[in-house]
Amino acid sequence: SGRITTMITVDIAEPDRLYELISQSTECSREAANDYGLPDFSWLNVAHAKRGLERKQSDELLSTGLDEVESQLRRELGVTDELELVIEGFLRPAPAGGTIAFKPRPSARGTWMQESYYKLSYNMVMAWIWGLNHAGVNVVWTANMEATAIYVVAAYKEDQKKEHTTLRR
Repeated sequence: SGRITTMITVDIAEPDRLYELISQSTECSREAANDYGLPDFSWLNVAHAKRGLERKQSDELLSTGLDEVESQLRRELGVTDELELVIEGFLRPAPAGGTIAFKPRPSARGTWMQESYYKLSYNMVMAWIWGLNHAGVNVVWTANMEATAIYVVAAYKEDQKKEHTTLRR
């Protein structure tokens, strides 16, 4: 339908497992949100502000290109009141320059991390992330899909509260 509702809307391109994990904790729906210019996850908070979270895996962030991701975030800022970028996995500087992306990969013996090298300088990536935060797009890092699901549910539930006590205790 292309509108943001009071429950979590999860884009159909997100993995089934991620949707299942979120739906275990709260009511949610699936739709082609990205086709309507909406982020991967969206909902209305208690004040009816439109909230959105865009999910990128660390290697996807770099392989897609920061300019393309930034254009996507700019479009999503136009349809939300608050936007976050959730980066799944982590990055580190490469010894010879560039950036190494670590992406979680499930295996029979647990989760291991897959490494991918990108020529893009780590300094440039961190400056870009700083710029997003400065421009009002909060950046959140999660270790894996399960951690992303937990964060999405926690953010949604906190958004449904009228008052918060963090830093006011």
